[in-house]
Amino acid sequence: MSYEFRVSGLVGFLVAKVGALTERDKPKDAYDIVWLLESWPGGPEAAAEAARRSPAYLREDARSALDRLAEEFADPGRLGPRSYARFVVPQEASADDAARAARQAVGAVRTFTTALSR
Repeated sequence: MSYEFRVSGLVGFLVAKVGALTERDKPKDAYDIVWLLESWPGGPEAAAEAARRSPAYLREDARSALDRLAEEFADPGRLGPRSYARFVVPQEASADDAARAARQAVGAVRTFTTALSR
């Protein structure tokens, strides 16, 4: 037996996580964003398609938050990728490992936001 509970849509979740990412210092918020986009069936591009179909996407405040998502993950030195790397890479790991994780985060969000703007 299985149950399905819908507690938040994709857009609502991302809006909440972008707010959390920028308003508190918890690296898990960045991880949650990247994990969701990479784990979405079909990956970040399919997540973008689902987001565009959401009624929440029509809201100006939601679109503004998704623009902020793109900004905060624009390059490996930004808050999102740095936080993601802090969460997934052990402290004793090399700087190369952290840089690789940050680039992974940039790639996931960039793929999503590029597909979202099509």
